[in-house]
Amino acid sequence: MYADVSINQVEIEPLERFKEAMEGRGRILGPYPHGEWKPMHRYTTRKLSDVNWIYANLGPHLCQPKREQMKKAIQQSNESRKVLGNNYILNAGECRRGHSSTHRTEHGQCRMCMRITDAKRRNGMTPEWIAAWETEGGVIYTGW
Repeated sequence: MYADVSINQVEIEPLERFKEAMEGRGRILGPYPHGEWKPMHRYTTRKLSDVNWIYANLGPHLCQPKREQMKKAIQQSNESRKVLGNNYILNAGECRRGHSSTHRTEHGQCRMCMRITDAKRRNGMTPEWIAAWETEGGVIYTGW
């Protein structure tokens, strides 16, 4: 589960102002068809650091139910990252396989674990090959 912030608008200008107020965090997508109505634009961010920043800066101005809803979403996102563990960096600064937290995506996933998982899916790699790949820091010359 990811915590995210998203806002839909027909006009793009309010979303651009919101993004500017959020110091450039997030992105604006669209326009997307919206049935019989005008196409919609969407401001969105799933990056946890952006969501936390928005909560910290916008939270005090929200009504109590929305503030609680946002807080709960962030907590659930943090908990799901701890439970998933596989490709996510935990609080100790390492993933469950011991890779450094310097190899993470913007969403907190371990790049090394993602590559291993992708290789397994694509090629049905053997455990021996994957272990060798991890031992060599993810770089094995295969002679291509």
